[in-house]
Amino acid sequence: MAELRKNPISGRWVIFSTHRGKRPSDFRNHEQHKEAGAAEATPGGAVCAFCAGHESEGGGNVLVLGGSSDQQTASNWLVRVAMNIFPAVSSDPKYWSRGKSREGPPYEGCFLKGLGSHEVVIETPDHNVSFVDLPVSHVEEVLKAFQARVLYFRKEKVLKYCQIFKNQGGPAGASMSHSHSQIIALPIIPKDIQDEIHCAKTYFKQHQRCLLCDIISKELEYNVRVIGAFTRFVVLSPYAAAFPYESWIVPLKHSSNFEGMDDQEVQNLAEILKSTLTKLNALFNFPPYNYTIQTSPLQEPWNAPYFHWYIRIIPHLTILAGFELATDCHINPVFPEEVAKLLQQGSTDLMTKKPLQS
Repeated sequence: MAELRKNPISGRWVIFSTHRGKRPSDFRNHEQHKEAGAAEATPGGAVCAFCAGHESEGGGNVLVLGGSSDQQTASNWLVRVAMNIFPAVSSDPKYWSRGKSREGPPYEGCFLKGLGSHEVVIETPDHNVSFVDLPVSHVEEVLKAFQARVLYFRKEKVLKYCQIFKNQGGPAGASMSHSHSQIIALPIIPKDIQDEIHCAKTYFKQHQRCLLCDIISKELEYNVRVIGAFTRFVVLSPYAAAFPYESWIVPLKHSSNFEGMDDQEVQNLAEILKSTLTKLNALFNFPPYNYTIQTSPLQEPWNAPYFHWYIRIIPHLTILAGFELATDCHINPVFPEEVAKLLQQGSTDLMTKKPLQS
């Protein structure tokens, strides 16, 4: 059984999930992937459950795109979404009620049953194809799967926040080498997201304008941290990047909801996401990375004027150390202005650069 406990000192929630300790660890890096062949097995000897032909294994499909209408057995799919068999939270209905604290003060109000949903988005049926190698049209299907699931979770009033994320590489948290991403829906809004909402609402109250819209306008005017400007999106090296070579993909038109994109926006985003990750691969020889989709909490008003969604891409080039862990104040060895210059260059020049040393 999973539990959510809030640290009464920091106000941050922690998920305790004993299932997560049973995950497989079959990750191999991209170069090993290419040499492995199609029938890679997990350490236990079983064929990868994410591969085509093994759709009935695991936690059961909730969505299939590009395949048969039989979601449980379809083997001609492009993208499928399944329940994570090692979930951080439980979708079992018996957990879908607020639990009472079993201890009094100072822990009163610091406990919830581990309710929610944890899904895995299997991005391709081919075990040996990485996300950045997918055609743009295929990346579009992945993004559409994300949208469909967020729209579904918006209907569940007990759920407050939905986080879409991708872990690429062992150091970034991937435990399966087959290309996939994940979605976790929670009954709480994590503190960092609460802080973002608070900053956005405070700025809007003071200026009657969206904070991120104003940031976009300023960045396009100065043009020193812009990695690329496109028809519907801009890619930025953020002003106060917490991590070296962090980048953001931000819609130019105000929108608080990732799930509200139309087909043209999805297509443009697929092109830009693929291009940005390809540049990182060229620069750092396939580094581990995470990307997260920072969208409006599920129960916030649709297209709220104060919040603006974006994608955050973080390559793993350094390791968080004592100061960062103690203070949540990051030390970044590279100015974002320099990052923008490097990521604007072509891949030939980028290949000559060396990764940062921690």
